[in-house]
Amino acid sequence: TTTYPVKIDNFKEGFKMVTYFIHVKMLASNVRVLMTKVNGEAIINLSAGSNTHRGKQKVNKVAIEEMLQKLVVRSRSLKNTGVFSLVVAGVKKNRTMLLSRLKDIFPISVLKTSNLSPHNGCRAKKLRRK
Repeated sequence: TTTYPVKIDNFKEGFKMVTYFIHVKMLASNVRVLMTKVNGEAIINLSAGSNTHRGKQKVNKVAIEEMLQKLVVRSRSLKNTGVFSLVVAGVKKNRTMLLSRLKDIFPISVLKTSNLSPHNGCRAKKLRRK
């Protein structure tokens, strides 16, 4: 397996290698978490709908907490073995809570976000008519 070097804040530690990626996708009615190795092999695949929650209940705080508890139970052996990179897509109300909980659980060194809501940057400019 190949690993990618990541600069750690502490200068004495130097470079550590990212060994696992945690992909979080926050949709309008669901939250999905996928943990992969660096080579792309999926280790854990969770969804907020995998519990008893349905519809909009899947994006509330309780459903996300339950999903994170499942993630902790399934990844007990991985916690102390490597450095994690967190990839987040989507913007929802509980995003900061989810990120802070994941940072408490795993040693995350890289955070990559992709904001899916445009700030009117995608729209073409208004054309002037003569």
